[in-house]
Amino acid sequence: MIKADSLVNALYFSCICTLLCLCSCSKKAVPVKAEETTFTWEVTTTGVPHTYLLDQLPGIASYEGKTYMLGGAGAMWNSFTDPAAFNAWAMRKGSKMDDLELQEQPKMVQNFPDLHTEGNDWCFYWLMGLWIDPASGTFYSIAYSEYNYLNGWVTEAKERRMGLATSLDKGRTWRYQGDIITQDKSAPPPAGQQYYGAGDLSLLIPGDGYVYVYYKKGFYSLTTLNRSAQDICVARCLLSDKFAPGKWHKFYNGTWTEAGLGGRETIVIPYVNIANVVFNEYLQKYVCIGNAVSGKTFIAFANSLEKQDWTERDFTFPDITHHYNWQVNTTDNNPYIMGQTFRLYTCGLDITTTPNTKTGKYYTIKFIKK
Repeated sequence: MIKADSLVNALYFSCICTLLCLCSCSKKAVPVKAEETTFTWEVTTTGVPHTYLLDQLPGIASYEGKTYMLGGAGAMWNSFTDPAAFNAWAMRKGSKMDDLELQEQPKMVQNFPDLHTEGNDWCFYWLMGLWIDPASGTFYSIAYSEYNYLNGWVTEAKERRMGLATSLDKGRTWRYQGDIITQDKSAPPPAGQQYYGAGDLSLLIPGDGYVYVYYKKGFYSLTTLNRSAQDICVARCLLSDKFAPGKWHKFYNGTWTEAGLGGRETIVIPYVNIANVVFNEYLQKYVCIGNAVSGKTFIAFANSLEKQDWTERDFTFPDITHHYNWQVNTTDNNPYIMGQTFRLYTCGLDITTTPNTKTGKYYTIKFIKK
């Protein structure tokens, strides 16, 4: 995550240059070997430029005939009381993905918790994912925080966690409701490493009565201050519990009984930088498109969210991802349920240009059964 354009380069360059992760001490799910492929894919070779140049995966939801997209960049914890504090939150609204327009900038209705205990005094929050209660009109989002920066934006030496934020005025102002997911710290970190925390999430609401958060967790080296391990784990809560603190449970060793706050966690997709998970109705499978720590694009599939039976990452998928990537069903602007044809939006920093510039493209993807 980044604070401002003047700081973008260092962070993105760090993400690109991060070495392949070492194994973490969490329990790992055994990847399912890919079955004989019964389908293939077509991907447009040239992306179409778009203007949604975000520093996160956005939250997309429909309400009262309009589509809302929540996402921009971070905001400092004290941006409510300090008008000079950095705030790059953004809300867009429109009738379809091609005509979303910026709305009044979202703000905190009160300061969010200041979590930092070491390093500099930064404590940033990103609003990631969006669900709108159709009955009450309340907006719900995951407040993802980064703090305890030991080396500014130069490396990934920092801590992360996730909480709940809600809005009663269609996303104009937000209130922090409490922590919901933190990394398992029941055992000491590997020698020479420190906990990296839990964050960089992909929200999934597939219609099975639950809301899922696929999140990245890992460690960073105390010597280099770079990430040394980063993997995807998952937690869920009943949608009827409305994201509430204390209602989240992590997937661990085939069950969903571990607490969201500090509970044990199974790695379901290893060695991942950023990943986005959806359900594809045409394939009747869950689809993860992401990139490895090396930056190379992969695709993976699962049949069951209950079992989290993900296949091994398939790197034969076209290498089209950028730093942030999200799938959208453009027939109804749904970010969770795809059809045979859908879009993959990408955005990030083009490090081949001087100075580096933000870029964004979308690609059209079509699955074809054999």
